[in-house]
Amino acid sequence: MPAALVSLASASMHGRDVDDLLRLFLGIVVLAMLLVHVGLVVVWLRRGGDSRMAWAPIAAGVMTLGLVVMFAVSERHWRQLKDNRSDLSQATDVQRLLVIGERFAWNTVGPGDDGELGRYLVFPKPDDELWPNPGIIDAATAADPPPYIFAGVAGPAELPEDERQDAIGRYTDVVNRLGKDFADPGGWDDDWQSALARVPTVEVNRAVEVTLGSRDVIHDFFVPAMRVKMDAVPGHTGQIRFLPTEVGTFQVLCAEFCGWGHTQMLGELIVEEPS
Repeated sequence: MPAALVSLASASMHGRDVDDLLRLFLGIVVLAMLLVHVGLVVVWLRRGGDSRMAWAPIAAGVMTLGLVVMFAVSERHWRQLKDNRSDLSQATDVQRLLVIGERFAWNTVGPGDDGELGRYLVFPKPDDELWPNPGIIDAATAADPPPYIFAGVAGPAELPEDERQDAIGRYTDVVNRLGKDFADPGGWDDDWQSALARVPTVEVNRAVEVTLGSRDVIHDFFVPAMRVKMDAVPGHTGQIRFLPTEVGTFQVLCAEFCGWGHTQMLGELIVEEPS
């Protein structure tokens, strides 16, 4: 894998506001701590160690005042972040991606010409009469699906009860790793077959919408340069939006311990000029 750009600099529209907010919090907390410690030293030198407890309420008051100032001053930054989020949520020219985490890789599905993503992470259940049929690729095959047999049967319900889960696991690993709903018209033109561990590519200065999911355990999708971070939780999907403002290749991390290969769960996000 080529080396991604590891930088502390922001590369997204809202990144600067996030950085300013964090610097503000850090500055106020450091200032409050310095005031408290300087006060304690002064009291120690002038009145002796036994009088320190009398100054404990003053120290607590200084810290409380620091918190009040922090929240009051940060309101403008919070408001700017909310405005940016609102602007992105209303954007119509959106680049959509589906990112599915699994130990230990990020899989990326892109929409086709319709700009919409189909349904994924829909896995067979033991009482299903039919396997999800990979032969359904358009309206014609959906109307008259070709026969599909796996593990010698048409669906897991035909297998003995003690064999169903094993067959479902093999079907998922071999045929349909991302749990694609082949019957969903929204996904017939998706770019999904090369999704496994694929590096996503987006255009600069266009909103990006990432639908996030997991096929095994909890992961955390973290793109430091874009200042976005969200848990990928099995059985649920979430959405995050950001607008990249810099061209380059940026590192994607898993920020939730997910097993012995957690440190190797690295990916990349490529941001290019519009074609």
